[in-house]
Amino acid sequence: MNIYVTYDYELCFGGQTGTIEKCMLEPTYKLMQLAKLHQAHFTFFVDVLYLMKLKEYSFIDTLAEEFQAIKKQLEALIEQGHDVQLHLHTHWINARYDGEWNLDLPNYRIHKFTTEEINKIVGTSVKFLEDITKQKVFAFRAGGWCLQPFDKLKEAFANHGVWLDSTVFYKGYNHTPTNLYDFRKSPDLDLWKFDDDPLKIEADGAFTELPITSCAVSPLFYWKTVFFKKLFPKKHAVIGDGTFLRSNKAQMVRLLLTPSHAVVSCDGYRSSLLEPTFKAFSNTSKANFVVIGHPKLMSAYSLDKLESFIFNTTKQGHRFTSIHEVFGAPKTEEALTQANSPTELSNNP
Repeated sequence: MNIYVTYDYELCFGGQTGTIEKCMLEPTYKLMQLAKLHQAHFTFFVDVLYLMKLKEYSFIDTLAEEFQAIKKQLEALIEQGHDVQLHLHTHWINARYDGEWNLDLPNYRIHKFTTEEINKIVGTSVKFLEDITKQKVFAFRAGGWCLQPFDKLKEAFANHGVWLDSTVFYKGYNHTPTNLYDFRKSPDLDLWKFDDDPLKIEADGAFTELPITSCAVSPLFYWKTVFFKKLFPKKHAVIGDGTFLRSNKAQMVRLLLTPSHAVVSCDGYRSSLLEPTFKAFSNTSKANFVVIGHPKLMSAYSLDKLESFIFNTTKQGHRFTSIHEVFGAPKTEEALTQANSPTELSNNP
């Protein structure tokens, strides 16, 4: 089975963005060391608009140094065999720096912009990232899972060679001003083609969805998350030093009182679900297991859980690979066939 450990490489979005050292550089170097030890490859979806804003403010020495440090890390990721793809948080477009970042959070969702503006945003972002990585950028993850409605993104993707998305997760749902998405009608599949609607399978669709794997979660899980963070604060403290967007009150109540579906994640206490979810998943005919994470949300606990997961599943014959390794670019039917073919041990871990 192909296991894709994917990370959204970004700062925080609350009142304080945090530092690149704690939110990005330090945790990512820890991940690189872990990956090298176990010969695993990860995919990093890079918040390119933040990098472009850093470059814009490069007349400030500290920000110029930050840009070069991130660029150096991205180049090191490529050299080590990891993948770097496109992630967009449009609140950076009109952000200002006056000793600290002032974000344009009302424009957090890319859909706040016109189709023409989105075309320009995607085009300049793809080129900017390709200039750093020296390889084709063709995969995308929406900031805040804000992929819908897709008709505002379709033209930009087609124009700039973005044909693979990894945003959707089965039965995912959130209805807040920032995180507005509804994947409840998503196919319960691990790969499909689509055209106008990422939730609707089209055999000859121009785009491919590689969904983030999801799992059913009981309210008890969220109560346990709160309990263990308070009981073992050092073990569960995340490396990131910024503040985070607060969940909508109605959303929190829903999660704490009713069963739901969540992405399979290597963040914090969520990483406790990695191995049990994979065990159930590997008994299906599916061939692609996609995990999401954020370097800023790594903790000592989650790093241990990730290493255990990699060690145990690698012994069973599964491989930790990247989107670029499997799908490459440009799009080929051979790549899709490979992604749809379980390894010999994938159904018998």
